Amino acid sequence: MLEADVEVDRREFSVSAALSVAAGERLALFGPSGAGKTTLLETIAGLVRPGRARITLGGRVLTSTTPPERFVPPWRRRVGLLRQDPALFPHPSVRGNLCYVPGTDRSGPELAQVAETLGISGLLPAMPAQLSGGQAHRVALGLAILDRGRLLQVGAPDEVVLRPASRRVAELVGYLGFVPVTGHGGAVAGVHPERVTAGAHPHRGVVLTGTVAACRPAGAGWEADLAIGDATVVCRLPERIAPAGGELAVTALDPPWFGPYGAAIDQPGHTPAPGRPTDSEHIRS
Repeated sequence: MLEADVEVDRREFSVSAALSVAAGERLALFGPSGAGKTTLLETIAGLVRPGRARITLGGRVLTSTTPPERFVPPWRRRVGLLRQDPALFPHPSVRGNLCYVPGTDRSGPELAQVAETLGISGLLPAMPAQLSGGQAHRVALGLAILDRGRLLQVGAPDEVVLRPASRRVAELVGYLGFVPVTGHGGAVAGVHPERVTAGAHPHRGVVLTGTVAACRPAGAGWEADLAIGDATVVCRLPERIAPAGGELAVTALDPPWFGPYGAAIDQPGHTPAPGRPTDSEHIRS
């Protein structure tokens, strides 16, 4: 298990995050450019000395800024940091790159085990230039949201998309419209383009009625900009329902709600579950 609680001062802001990754679990950091993802990973790998931190891996303390203080150098951490550029040696084969690990003897059974774990047993004779990006990285996704040095939410991908913990998380995972909910103290409902269906279906979510500001082809379907008061939401539908300037009713499927300060809230009368409103709202332009 990896456990990290770190704080690193940067020129723009401080990176402050706490996370825990169980054995066998994969976690990906997701966030805009400059959010602090690389700083956090470099701190775990020992390439950056934090102002405050406690990092353990499998019960072994790698970094501790509180007594007894400890800082294991990067080459003794047994932590690999893979950047966007995999930085493979261009002249050796895949086999040669795998065997070039100081302090280890990757030959025979050990090499075969490493290659099998990575799913590249058939690529050992290949040269780096012959590999695809996926073969070079073997990256698997989980979903953690990092923004301006703060870890905003950790969870499975579907949980983060369907139940974002804040409006900022919702924006980062693709919500393109936020519609005020009348009579609920400044609350807004988040609308994801992929979580919209044509027609009024109050038992399935929040019904939105507005004017089509624009309509355009999108793959096999259509994408419409729906103006609802001062807000505009984007809807992706399987077919063109109304022309520009026409009125359109759609249903946002079980959308999350956010309070005036951006935190996810429950709609009154709904069984508590962050960001899940009841089906009784109907919002019009």
